[in-house]
Amino acid sequence: MKADLKTLAYRLQDVADLQSAGEETGDWEFAYDAVFSERVSRRIRSLMAALGLEFDAYYDPDTSYEEDVRAYADACASLKVRVDALLRSLP
Repeated sequence: MKADLKTLAYRLQDVADLQSAGEETGDWEFAYDAVFSERVSRRIRSLMAALGLEFDAYYDPDTSYEEDVRAYADACASLKVRVDALLRSLP
C-alpha cells in the first residue's frame, strides 16, 4: 500500500509539473496530452482503484486544453494533500 501511495504522489506531482510547463510555454495542448496520458491520468486512476480511493473532485470543464489541465491539476492538488497525509500516518 505504501509503495502505491508513493507512486500516486509522484504521478500527482507530475500533473502539477505539467501545469507549470503549460503556464511557462503556453503549450497547453502538449500539457493536456501529457496529463491525460497512460503514464499520468490513467496511472492515477488505476492506482486509486487499487487503493480503494475515489477521485470525485475533478470536473471536466470541456472548454479548452488549458481549462482541462487546470481543473485536473486543481483536483490532483487536493488529492495530493490527502495522499501526503496518509503517507505520513503510515509506519
